[in-house]
Amino acid sequence: MTDNSAMFHQLRDAALAMRADQLAPSETEPAIGAVMDLSVGDGKFACVVGFLTGEASIYLSPGGGSIGGGAHESVQKAAKAFVTAAVQALPLLRPATATPLPSSGMTDFYVITPRGLFTASENEDVLGNGRSNLSPLFYAGQNIIAAYREWEAARRAEEK
Repeated sequence: MTDNSAMFHQLRDAALAMRADQLAPSETEPAIGAVMDLSVGDGKFACVVGFLTGEASIYLSPGGGSIGGGAHESVQKAAKAFVTAAVQALPLLRPATATPLPSSGMTDFYVITPRGLFTASENEDVLGNGRSNLSPLFYAGQNIIAAYREWEAARRAEEK
């Protein structure tokens, strides 16, 4: 495992291991966070993470990603919307007994709740074309990516 790959797995594992009492003042929230794992080809992965607090991150298995966007309003809103979509998707998920990365062409979801970790997997084309009950969760995760891109573009423009 390369250093970048090891870091990706450490960050992803830390997000998946988050507990409600680490983020929320009480355990009454139906979900405190969500993770969307995407297979991006050639054995590479992207992991999109959002928490009820508005924190959000994107981890890339080849290295890199985006963290710290929770300080920016659009990323914060996207993270909270991702968790809201995760709450709405909970009836479609099952308890997670393992947290493997998705197979090629698939997207895996994990929802972090006070009752434990829940999961579902779906074909990315089906999700992207709105033909799955999990499509709103997929779109909400994609909105974190879009919010990060906008924030990072604005930061670069300000630096010039």
